[in-house]
Amino acid sequence: MVNECPLCRASAADGLSCSGCVKNNLYYKQQAIAYKKMSLRDAYEQAKSVLTTNQPVFREQQALAALMRRQGELKTRLQETAERVRDLRLAVARKTFALEERRKAVDVARQRLEEVKRWQGSQSTPVQQGLRWYKEQTMEVVQQRVWTRVLEHFVVFPIEADIPVHVSGKGTQEQAPAFIPPPCPPSRASAGPKPLTGVSTIVGLPLPNAGNYRELGLPDEVCETALYLVARVTWSLAETLGMRLPHPLRFPAGKSYALIAEDAQRRTEFALSPSFYHGGGRSNATSTAPAYRHPPSRRRGAECAGADGTDPFSLGVEALQLNVHQLAVSPAGVGVDARELWGKEAVLLNLWAVQRRAAEVVKAYEGLPDVPLPRVERGRMEGKAEGATGGGRGKREMKACSRVICDVNM
Repeated sequence: MVNECPLCRASAADGLSCSGCVKNNLYYKQQAIAYKKMSLRDAYEQAKSVLTTNQPVFREQQALAALMRRQGELKTRLQETAERVRDLRLAVARKTFALEERRKAVDVARQRLEEVKRWQGSQSTPVQQGLRWYKEQTMEVVQQRVWTRVLEHFVVFPIEADIPVHVSGKGTQEQAPAFIPPPCPPSRASAGPKPLTGVSTIVGLPLPNAGNYRELGLPDEVCETALYLVARVTWSLAETLGMRLPHPLRFPAGKSYALIAEDAQRRTEFALSPSFYHGGGRSNATSTAPAYRHPPSRRRGAECAGADGTDPFSLGVEALQLNVHQLAVSPAGVGVDARELWGKEAVLLNLWAVQRRAAEVVKAYEGLPDVPLPRVERGRMEGKAEGATGGGRGKREMKACSRVICDVNM
């Protein structure tokens, strides 16, 4: 096989292009490259001249392109803002609808409330009147029970009053009616009031109306027991009526006499017993009890006598008389008119007036309507006694707890 050039068909040693074809091909390529370089140079020069000539237009085109980009950004932002405004409008519309529904519900509830108020207004007046009536009747029943208990005390401690007798202006003797001041005939008023006469009894034990317990010659034991009963009924009545006595009373355990304080601070106490004070009673015997067993307020009569020479027993009796008088006239107690009482020394007559007053009040409460009575719980009376040895003194505290529980059954 003969090797030849594929271009010129000349013989070739290697069977490829001949040297002449290679040179011609290289020349053509160099010419093409030079032409391209010249074209690029001409295009560069032309572009440079165009840029130099049209530079303001190019700047305007750049500014226009920037404005177009800015317009696109603003258009995108405006679209996003419009979407947000649409969402907010939808939310406002939903809330407005819910608010309108709530307003309608409130209007309906207000109308219903007004109807209920009108109905309650039409029903409350009879109910209030019924409750007020029930309260008044219940209070009257409670008061009736209290005054009935006051009368029960006089059943336990019966009093027989010996009404004093005085001489009238016509010279005839007349029995003084109940509830009058100490007898003093009008025709002899200048002579002053006459002393009270007669002897009243409590539980069958006598006490003179004039308060002259020693002059009458009563035994000490009788006088002591009678005064103890007077003190006991006075204390019980004050507890029942919820009144505080000006001179507190105390009843030592195992003793037959009562103790009464000089004032509310209990700075000094006196025994309502003539024989307790050996210097002030009829018994002049010396006490055999140790000195420490006698409190300072209950020593011998000469040592406890007042500034005016009054013995302690008389001071204690006077305090008891003031208690009875205060119980009778105090609005917190019985509330008897002071003009309807006898003198303070007539303790049994004044207690009898208290009994009459309680009977009148209970009678006035008769015919009460049938209402549920309150339930009264009474606490038991508790007594404490200190030891009799070791320098202690006997003491008993009476605690009466009363609580009224009203059951309102509508």
